[in-house]
Amino acid sequence: MIQQMCLLVFKKENDSEDVFTKWGATSGDPSRVVGVGSSTQLGCIFRLLYLLGFVREVEALLLKVDQSPSKSMQKAISPLVRALAADDLLRHIDADVKVAVASCITEITRITAPEAPYSDDQMKDIFELIVAVFERLCDMSDRSYSKRVSILHTVVKVQSCVVMLDLECDSLILEMFKHFLNTIRDFHPEGVFTSMKKIMSLVLEESEDISHEILSLLLSILKKDNQLRRGKKKEKKKPEKQEEGEESN
Repeated sequence: MIQQMCLLVFKKENDSEDVFTKWGATSGDPSRVVGVGSSTQLGCIFRLLYLLGFVREVEALLLKVDQSPSKSMQKAISPLVRALAADDLLRHIDADVKVAVASCITEITRITAPEAPYSDDQMKDIFELIVAVFERLCDMSDRSYSKRVSILHTVVKVQSCVVMLDLECDSLILEMFKHFLNTIRDFHPEGVFTSMKKIMSLVLEESEDISHEILSLLLSILKKDNQLRRGKKKEKKKPEKQEEGEESN
């Protein structure tokens, strides 16, 4: 059954809705792909590649779906929406699978916006996954870096970070701020910096009360920035003093 389901999804179709309908008709569940193959190490590798390829194909199809789709499209993707929230996928051990799943789910939030596609408890688990994905934004050599950036941009576009406030995900918001403030570097593309800034600004603007932890974090970053600037100014002044000493001699 799993093989048939995957073949249907992998098959290149011009009509995404038709693919989703076929997928739903098979009663497939991508989280069950982990059960395919033998228990050997090689079998585990094949199962992982099988699952990763499947989720990426699903992502490619979701990218073709417009926001607020027709009822028939909503019905077609509903089994997929449910399956992607499976605990086996949200908490998968492989980092690339996690990123691919997070990418699929952020696309689903885009499609269903402004309505949340999952229950409050499920959304909390999903935000936990998304925030974990942001942790590696500092590593541009990461294989899934482009997907991490895409997830970042989609969160900005949908403004799903505001839902984190509604769900009182204070610890996750703090963790997200830490990832952004501690990982951003001069070599990052301007778009990455802008998206991080927009998310943090939106959260601060929509917050009724800014937590003490976030304020402390922001102040500590400002303090470090001021110290760095002072250090650079001192370094610039040293050569000037040396030149003055040489001239007097």
